[in-house]
Amino acid sequence: LASQRLDEGRVHVLESHLSYRIALRTFSAMESRAVLGLPDAYTLPSAPGNGYLKTDTSTLIRFRAAYVSAPHRATTVSASRAAASRQVAAFAAGYMAPTLPPSVDHADQQPDVSDANPPGKPLLQIILDRLQGEGPPAHQIWLPPLANPPTLDQLLPPLAPDPEHGLVPLSRPDRSELSVPIGIVDRPFDGLRDLLMVDLAGGAGHVGVVGAPQSGKSTLLRTLILSLALTHTPRQVQFYCLDFGGGALGGLADLPHVGGVASRLDVDRVTRIVAEVSGLLTARERLFADHSLASM
Repeated sequence: LASQRLDEGRVHVLESHLSYRIALRTFSAMESRAVLGLPDAYTLPSAPGNGYLKTDTSTLIRFRAAYVSAPHRATTVSASRAAASRQVAAFAAGYMAPTLPPSVDHADQQPDVSDANPPGKPLLQIILDRLQGEGPPAHQIWLPPLANPPTLDQLLPPLAPDPEHGLVPLSRPDRSELSVPIGIVDRPFDGLRDLLMVDLAGGAGHVGVVGAPQSGKSTLLRTLILSLALTHTPRQVQFYCLDFGGGALGGLADLPHVGGVASRLDVDRVTRIVAEVSGLLTARERLFADHSLASM
């Protein structure tokens, strides 16, 4: 509760909830008594920063606040160590002739400006810089903002070449599952980040990507294909791509999982891919019927 003018009725209502009180110079003794219970704040000097801190019913501490938003002023030295050392004579038992006073080197009296605190830097920033790294860090309530999109090697377990399956995650227990990560979901109110998983098993096998131009539709499709290719063998997943957009899927044509990629200009290849997929569906329907299989 902070204000220039306090309503005494509100202060009395909050009496049991106030653990300490701070009062600068007040306009009247009545206002000081309303905050501190004493008129002392009214008699403070008019210089800014003078105030009282009351922590309990009997402790009243007077203080002088410091202005920490002004530029920091570096300290100066009156004489350097070299000038001071010339005035020190070694102790001896013999006779020592008097000497002339040492000459003062004006170059040694220049202000000692520290490079760590350049002129114009606020005092508050210098204090914060010196406090940084001291003591145990406080618990971070908010996670840092999401910057660059994560790569698949960050979303998946560590990758390593396998003699049978190629480059695959080491700790993936079951390669027959069709659940793969494609991104990160930020949950700031829970202080957590979860993997954005896509489950293509059973009836969830159809995926639709909708977005405006240059919104990342092709990037999402490439991520989904590569995530499935890293976690499955070509015998488990295959891709046939009709790329009628900007040609972003053409870079996946060399994957062993990709049966073919055709653009809108490759009319014959488009026809061949559609016929290949249609024949594959017909063969599977016949195979399912022969073996009495209900679904994949």
